[in-house]
Amino acid sequence: MYIVFRSRLMLLVVLACLLCAWRTAGAAGQAGSPPEPAASTASPTASPAASPAASPAATSAAGAGQQAPSGQAGSAAPDADAVSAKAHGILDNGVRVTGLSAPDAKPWHMKATYQLFNPPAPAETGSMEEWWTGPDQWRRTYTEPKDVTWTEWSVTRGRHFQSRADFQHHDLDQRVAWPATTPLVQARYFKPEFQMQWKQVNAGVALDCVSVVSPARYTEGVDPELLFPRLCFDAGSRLRFMGTADTTVAFNKYQPFQGRAVAYKIDEIVLGQKKASIDIDLLEPLSDQAMVKPDANAVSEPYAIYPVDPQPVPVYQVAAVIPSASLENNDRGTVQVPVILLKDGRVKLNGSPSGNGGLARAAADTIKMWRYEPYVVDGEVVEASFSVSYEFNGKRFVPQTAKSKEASNSGFDPRRDPAADLRQAEVEAGQGHKRILLEVGSDSCDMCGVMDKFYSDHPDVQSLRDSSYVTLKVNVSPANQNAEFLSRYPKVPSYPALLVLDADGKLLQAEDATELERGNGYNPSKVRAFLVQWKPS
Repeated sequence: MYIVFRSRLMLLVVLACLLCAWRTAGAAGQAGSPPEPAASTASPTASPAASPAASPAATSAAGAGQQAPSGQAGSAAPDADAVSAKAHGILDNGVRVTGLSAPDAKPWHMKATYQLFNPPAPAETGSMEEWWTGPDQWRRTYTEPKDVTWTEWSVTRGRHFQSRADFQHHDLDQRVAWPATTPLVQARYFKPEFQMQWKQVNAGVALDCVSVVSPARYTEGVDPELLFPRLCFDAGSRLRFMGTADTTVAFNKYQPFQGRAVAYKIDEIVLGQKKASIDIDLLEPLSDQAMVKPDANAVSEPYAIYPVDPQPVPVYQVAAVIPSASLENNDRGTVQVPVILLKDGRVKLNGSPSGNGGLARAAADTIKMWRYEPYVVDGEVVEASFSVSYEFNGKRFVPQTAKSKEASNSGFDPRRDPAADLRQAEVEAGQGHKRILLEVGSDSCDMCGVMDKFYSDHPDVQSLRDSSYVTLKVNVSPANQNAEFLSRYPKVPSYPALLVLDADGKLLQAEDATELERGNGYNPSKVRAFLVQWKPS
């Protein structure tokens, strides 16, 4: 059981999250000189960022198959640190130039029209109007056919309002507002210490494309491409393309505005098909800043918690009571329960849970009884929305409260390099006449936490382990499966998995930890016998 992020579209919520905390932008850059690419719909979509040698491929916004931009390879491999520094510099320059939502930007007023394509349904058309006085102070109105309008307001990062409680604006925000106003929302997550790569491509003009090397090291519970897409800039540091493996956003028809560069034409392309088109019709300085004040009848909107935000901290959890029919059917599965965390730490349902009907009702009834620490944004306690994932897997439910997490101290870190850790463990094992015990699991693995607590509750068994083995934990989670490292060992049926190696790293035993269980925990006699059997003679 663990908390995860839920949204109508994963990409939209990640972008929505990042809008809340914009990366510092410096002095305004020159908005003007390089020409538009000759083929403005040819887009160098990014291959996975972990593959620095892969050339970007072209995707036509109309699916017409434009020529792929060609990469410019150097004669010698440059120093990785120098390349990373150059890539960071390219990104920093782009942030200083591109978009409208930098902290030092002057107030503005925008009108834009959009089309959203989802064949075979007719195209969805509408307009967006925004009044902006700061990164967290704005008003945004969408108007669709027959003059149907919805409005949202931001007063602070943690206080948002909307014209109607049922206004589902996230999809429009992700596909229309953010590309038009804040195209580099992800930039704040490209931290200076992250290794980056740089590649020149040709899309009618020379473009500098940058991305993070092995981005899965820096993410947990979300597709790393969504936080770290490939970004391509022209010689004027203007963002031209932003891409993942299947999606590209193309930015064209740049014009200068108040010392910054703004793309007046934006296309979203998914698997070669145009999915959205945005045209900015009006952009002017904002004279009446009172326009951003919420209406008197505006409805408060909970703060949306995203994977990159601090997650709610549970203080009380109980297990779900599984219905008898589900027990008889041996039902399994994961239920997503959308909730709102109230200011006093209680939760209330925020929609229908997803998953098996009987299990979904059981999870929802239980989660309503849970309690959390109040959620704080910029020093203010706020109501917040998120989703709880409850897994029915036939194993004992283990509460993930702050106290139990602290006691667990799991040590499963998706950012670590297990191959490097193993080399160090081999040195320690050789010097200490020990063997190596690999524990494979993750923070979301219930029985991994139970094993940690087992050793804490049985100091004699822990002493036996520590005197005979160098213990190394290897993470397996959506953030980092460590597939390449684990491919050298037998496939494990469940987690935690225990692999015994000699001091040279040779596999001696792959143990199914379920064989060591007793009831809802571990059998001290079996664990002790396992450790004695495989310790060095």
